[in-house]
Amino acid sequence: MLWLIYALGVIIAFVLLIGARIMEGKLTLGDLVFALLFSAFSWVVVLIFVILSIDKLDNFVIWRRK
Repeated sequence: MLWLIYALGVIIAFVLLIGARIMEGKLTLGDLVFALLFSAFSWVVVLIFVILSIDKLDNFVIWRRK
């Protein structure tokens, strides 16, 4: 199940990166390779960042009773 969520995240990141380059009007082979590598590893980096900064997330109050 987790690999399915990871694969979905990689596909979404890839589509967003390619879509941004297409909107600029130019898409190269280098852009495709970069988008593929970045989308595959970006989720791992985000996960590590969130795990390392969990203590900092305690400062953000989402809801407080009046």
